[in-house]
Amino acid sequence: SFLGRPNGILATLFPAQPIGYSGLGSGVAGSARCPMVPFLTAGSVFASRFEIERLAGTGGMGSVYRAVDQLTLRWVALKIIHAHSSNPGDATRFIREAELLSELRHPGIVSYVAHGVTPQGQRFLAMEWLEGQGLDRIIEEHLIGGKPVEEYVFHRLNAPDA
Repeated sequence: SFLGRPNGILATLFPAQPIGYSGLGSGVAGSARCPMVPFLTAGSVFASRFEIERLAGTGGMGSVYRAVDQLTLRWVALKIIHAHSSNPGDATRFIREAELLSELRHPGIVSYVAHGVTPQGQRFLAMEWLEGQGLDRIIEEHLIGGKPVEEYVFHRLNAPDA
């Protein structure tokens, strides 16, 4: 693909769609800060199903990409964990998260799409893509005056529209 331009399904659906890093998270996949998660480029296909649009964020366990599910042509959040984590509990927690999410159906919970392991050992979880702000941004904007994070989260989880 051309630099900054997706190809395949994305090029057909969104030919002028810009790509880029959203600034979420603490490291860049494939860098020294996040060495065990491969950097997936726009237009590449992961697990023979998900066409990458862009990196959405990174964290201690891995990275999240915005991608198109080639089976449904819907946007997904594709969460990929480190292939060889130094914490043996990471894979167990990740598998449990995927299995629990696959069983839940609620308008306040992101929808499950798929999960699995690639032949290269990359564990992944695909969920519906939700537009909006990340939790870090919401906390930054709404916790003015030293309000504790726990209080904000408690109130949001118990709000009638949550």
